[in-house]
Amino acid sequence: MSDTTKEKAPQRWCAGEASGKQLSLKFSEKSTAREAQIQRVLDMLREGPRNTYEFRSRGISHPAQRILDLQARGWSITSSRITTVDSDGFTHVNVALYSLSAGPGGR
Repeated sequence: MSDTTKEKAPQRWCAGEASGKQLSLKFSEKSTAREAQIQRVLDMLREGPRNTYEFRSRGISHPAQRILDLQARGWSITSSRITTVDSDGFTHVNVALYSLSAGPGGR
């Protein structure tokens, strides 16, 4: 019998509720769990504005819903419309560009 071990993906903490508390759940960077996607969206927005296709390239299949989830938790996120080219070279008009304005409680 051979001795094989599976390498685990790095773990990440999930986004806290509106109170700013961190939950005790951990997710791999490849997780498609809702909380994992919410945390990835938040991390990306903290780096700067992001569009729908950038989120999708990081495993967030429905970015608009994850934005709504964050807004429901008190995050202030604005959107505007842009024209962009996706990873396959197709041009898309009226793509959402999201920007993080403030965290819960205006911080």
